[in-house]
Amino acid sequence: MSNRDIYRAVASEVCAGHSDDLDACFEEKSLHINYPCYNRQKCRVKEKSEEQISYIMTSIDEHVFLEACPGSGKTEVVGMKAAYEMQRWAHNSSGLAVLSFTNTAADEISARIRGFTNRTEFYPHFIGTFDRWLHSYLVQPATISVKLKMLLITQPQNRNCRMP
Repeated sequence: MSNRDIYRAVASEVCAGHSDDLDACFEEKSLHINYPCYNRQKCRVKEKSEEQISYIMTSIDEHVFLEACPGSGKTEVVGMKAAYEMQRWAHNSSGLAVLSFTNTAADEISARIRGFTNRTEFYPHFIGTFDRWLHSYLVQPATISVKLKMLLITQPQNRNCRMP
């Protein structure tokens, strides 16, 4: 696959109504608020380096580590990668988890994903902090399960019967 084809493959998922010519798409869509390149100087896909596009195109089944200096575009690339995968996602009973250490970072990544996908809801995916994910998917369900079991154990089966 050529570099041009790789860039177009990413654009086909993250840019609504794109054309095969990314420059023409940018010229046409950059003034429309509902498109990812609104109010930008350059196509958001085309401005990515080959390394960034390679990260976005890497299979989610592979382990990939993204390391770069501050201001290099990590949040933008993670947002684009998440948007790319969400647009391709075919499973309704499972989703991606994009985890960060801070609410600010989670909010920023959510904003980037919304910018690429125009989604207001991310279900079945989760974008948030490690703490919120642990609480929402492990602690809270376990607590509800324990409370339910305690309720079932303490309630007599036959209300006419007295427990000794």
